[in-house]
Amino acid sequence: MATTKKSQENQTAATFIDSAWDTWSNTVQLFYSSQKEADQFILKAMEQQKENWDQFSNHLDTIQDEHKKLRSELRKSLLDNVEKAAGSEAKNSTDQWNERFDEVINRFQQLSVTPYREGFNMLNRSQEQFQESLKKTLDQQQKNREDLTPLVENFTKQVKESQNGFLEVAEQNRQTALKFFKQ
Repeated sequence: MATTKKSQENQTAATFIDSAWDTWSNTVQLFYSSQKEADQFILKAMEQQKENWDQFSNHLDTIQDEHKKLRSELRKSLLDNVEKAAGSEAKNSTDQWNERFDEVINRFQQLSVTPYREGFNMLNRSQEQFQESLKKTLDQQQKNREDLTPLVENFTKQVKESQNGFLEVAEQNRQTALKFFKQ
């Protein structure tokens, strides 16, 4: 009866040891899985940010194109109206005035818009470089996790085996000592 009780205690201890190390191994795997999900979330957020930058840039281009188109249409309409109302000389004079005005507008754009656009382009390139670096880092982390997983599994297996072996040796020593004292 005492031997059966001790055998059950050893089996319970072995089950506890296996359970504890299996839980540890599962926790490591869960941690790796959550890291992988976080990596995917970061990459998705970076891609969304890149799409937003591209849309912003496209909107700036569209606004600039529409501005040029509107200015051209207004200029043509103005020249047609001036020619009808005041003749060809007034039209030519107005056209020269508009050319000078265009030069002023173009210089104003160069002084005000161009630095912002260049800053935006530089920011966009920096973000692309950052995204590439981040992607390489995340890929390396994934490779490290993949390389470490078998090591963790092997370590867990070895620890479980050694602790269960220790438990068996302890039980054998207990039985030997019990036999020794019974004699």
